[in-house]
Amino acid sequence: NQVGTRIPAMPDSWTSWMPSGMPRTPALELAFRRFAAAVVHLDYGFGRLLDGLDSLGLRDNTLVVFTTDHGMSGPRGKGCLYGLGTEIALMMRWPGVLKAGSVDNAPRSNIGFRATFAAAAGVSLQGLCQGESFWDSVLS
Repeated sequence: NQVGTRIPAMPDSWTSWMPSGMPRTPALELAFRRFAAAVVHLDYGFGRLLDGLDSLGLRDNTLVVFTTDHGMSGPRGKGCLYGLGTEIALMMRWPGVLKAGSVDNAPRSNIGFRATFAAAAGVSLQGLCQGESFWDSVLS
């Protein structure tokens, strides 16, 4: 992304995307079109943030974390114990430390985030907070 450029248009293939098993109603289709547009906007803004870190020469010594606090809205979404309601995003970038493009699909609890980010900084919080660090597993 280039700083100052316009937000890209939403891909045509996203205008009709809905999770499988979701009832196709006009209200839900509109909600998911808006969701897809929000993802495009977020991607643009996040790209600008990464470009800024790169232009400041901070790429290689900055851990960048993107996460969400709950699952998707809609039927069987947030507030429910179905996949759409419990899955959250967690993406991390730290060139030279984390392997680019690696994926870890192991179930994680966000209660371990504090211990994980402390471990990334070389600090142990063992016995000082709840949750287990999963930092070692994202390195392998």
